[in-house]
Amino acid sequence: MTDAFEEVEESLRHDKAGQLWKTYSPWLAGAAVALILAVAGYQAWRVFQDQAVEADAKTFSKVMDNLEQKDLTAARDGLTKLSASKTGFAALADHVLAGIDEGNPKLAAEHLQAAVDQKTGLMSDLALLKLAYVKADTDTLADLEKRVAPLEKKTGPMAALARELVAAKAAATGDIERARRDYQALTLDLDAPPSLQQRVNQSLSLLPPAPKPAAAATPVLTKPVMTKPAAPAPAAPAPAAAGKKTP
Repeated sequence: MTDAFEEVEESLRHDKAGQLWKTYSPWLAGAAVALILAVAGYQAWRVFQDQAVEADAKTFSKVMDNLEQKDLTAARDGLTKLSASKTGFAALADHVLAGIDEGNPKLAAEHLQAAVDQKTGLMSDLALLKLAYVKADTDTLADLEKRVAPLEKKTGPMAALARELVAAKAAATGDIERARRDYQALTLDLDAPPSLQQRVNQSLSLLPPAPKPAAAATPVLTKPVMTKPAAPAPAAPAPAAAGKKTP
């Protein structure tokens, strides 16, 4: 009897398993197909990226040859093409274009801003620093501080260079005490390169001396003037007694 019950339970389990499979098998099959397509798509994207990077590398190499041969027209054409690509060569191309157009600050700034907008880490940070140098003469001190704020929040040589630029701008605009304070802070910056430290010390030596704090006024002690007490007024004569005549 027990064997019969076990056979019935086994049969029921098989039936339930079959029903579950019929219910969920299309979803499982779809998930498997999606996974396969995702893996295949990723592999295809990797191949495409590899091919795109290789093609851009060849273009950039050709641009370097053009620059060496002083063929700026061909170099500019290649760099303009690279600046529109989706590989890491876009920011690099914008840097080189900015160098070619350094005689035109407005155009150079446009190329550097494009490199900043690429958000490629170190290359974008370098472009931001170079852009700050290009704009330093026309920016106000407040504008320059705002421009380099993303760099100053970081550590490393570029952050120190950004702070040096702000200090130099402060000195150029007459804010000597601000410049002195920023330069002195840079002398303690462990991330500042030795060459920067040397420039900072030279800049500090060229600043006017700090004003000496005003000495506290010494109170003047005056010797009191000794005066004689005033003589008492003469007493009024006593009134004559009644009934007596004066002689």
